[in-house]
Amino acid sequence: MTDRTPVAKAADLLRERAGFRRDPALQGRLNRCLSDAADADGREINDYVDNLAADDHALQRLVDRVTIQESSFFRDEAQFIAFTSHLLPRLPATTLWSAGCANGQEPWSLAIALDENERTDCRILASDISTTALARARRGWYAERELRGLSPERRERYFRPSDGGFEVVPSLRRLVNFEHHNLAADAAPVTAGACVVAFCRNVLIYLTDEEIKGVLDRVATAVGPGGHLFLGYSESLWRLPSRFALRRLGDTFVYQVASRTPVAVAPPAKPAPAPVARVVTPVRPPHPRRTPLEQAPLPDADHYLERGQTATAARDLQGAVVAFRKAAYLRPDDAGIALHLAFALESLGDVDGARPWFRRALETMSGADATVEVFEGWSTRELRSVLERKLTTMDGGR
Repeated sequence: MTDRTPVAKAADLLRERAGFRRDPALQGRLNRCLSDAADADGREINDYVDNLAADDHALQRLVDRVTIQESSFFRDEAQFIAFTSHLLPRLPATTLWSAGCANGQEPWSLAIALDENERTDCRILASDISTTALARARRGWYAERELRGLSPERRERYFRPSDGGFEVVPSLRRLVNFEHHNLAADAAPVTAGACVVAFCRNVLIYLTDEEIKGVLDRVATAVGPGGHLFLGYSESLWRLPSRFALRRLGDTFVYQVASRTPVAVAPPAKPAPAPVARVVTPVRPPHPRRTPLEQAPLPDADHYLERGQTATAARDLQGAVVAFRKAAYLRPDDAGIALHLAFALESLGDVDGARPWFRRALETMSGADATVEVFEGWSTRELRSVLERKLTTMDGGR
């Protein structure tokens, strides 16, 4: 018999209207959000769900609850460095699309990057399916704890005190436009080839494979031949056909639409080496073995974590697992590393291998500040709830 519980009905509706995939982790979050939403409306959960399909406002409020809107300024800094160093110098006056902009830290970070590089001839289109998040992003007001990722200089230059927090200065506001948009169902909010670069990070995790294919096709049309797409570090297109190809850009990876005449990429800004006279040196015996004090420093956990993320982006999941294991060995109490390893193992189909790492991540977060970001924008509060349900599902499948 088909499961028609309130959660199943709501999940089907969210899949139909917003492209949300049916995943045990997201289902657990949906269960809690439905209870909260029904309580807020003063209804029994069955009655609330039965009326969702005919009530667009209630459905939108549920979407606002389900989607996670935590982020930080200049999140995944390597991507911003690659964008400003390698792409921005050669871009024409264009639109940058921040798709799934959440509470606005990403588009405002892009605006800061444009201003710092004197590229105010470009504009940013920020869109999101959540009307609540979009209103916050448009307001541009943040509590002090939400300004993480900003240097003191950037905070001083681009934010001013307001109502107990900080708001973006007027000079940035003219660079960003906001628009409500459903990536899974709506046509792209820009004409074909009009935006050249799109940031769509940590959005695809909500969508089914079929919806992701549609999103990728629309984004590829929007950025045009040679255009670029930045995804979150935990997202990969290796198993899905699309017009995008993975390429290295600085110290990170980006997806680019195939083109015979791609957007030119600026070379790294390095000074030209000084000419060196050719000197003939005599053959010498091999260098003597270094003493312990002369040995090069061993790689640390961050080094292996970065190698694992690079391998993941390059679709090398076996290599990612090896790197994440080394990082976990060096830093066994890091929940973020444990999660990277767990997700990599799960992607390889090794559920039994992933389970203890999901459990270690959950145990490591016990007692931690509920608002602290641990993994790809997820706070400890969000992750504890998701992992508890995920482990319950995994343990039930043994």
